[in-house]
Amino acid sequence: MAFNYLAWKLGPETALESQFDDARRYVRYAKRGESWPYAQRMYPEEEGPRALRLTMLPGEGHRVRFRSFHDDFFVSLTSPETLHSWAAGEVPDAGLL
Repeated sequence: MAFNYLAWKLGPETALESQFDDARRYVRYAKRGESWPYAQRMYPEEEGPRALRLTMLPGEGHRVRFRSFHDDFFVSLTSPETLHSWAAGEVPDAGLL
C-alpha cells in the first residue's frame, strides 16, 4: 500500500529508481515469513483520529504513514533499517515491529 501510494504521489519514474529496488522486490516477491519493518501507534478508542489516510512524511527514508481509524502505521521505503530509531524519537509511544 505504501509503495503504491509513493508511485501515485511521486510518479512511476521515481518508483522505478534503484533506491526502491528492495521495496519493489518485497512488494512483488516477498518470501514466506518475510516482513517489512514498520512502527505502529495505537490510539485509545475514544481518542483515535477515525480516518483513513496515507501521507508522505518529510525527511529521509521516504517514510509513509497509513492512518487507519485507531492506528498509525509507519514504513520507510528506502531506509527500513533506520525506521525504529526514527520512530523512537518522533513517535515515542509507537510499537516497533
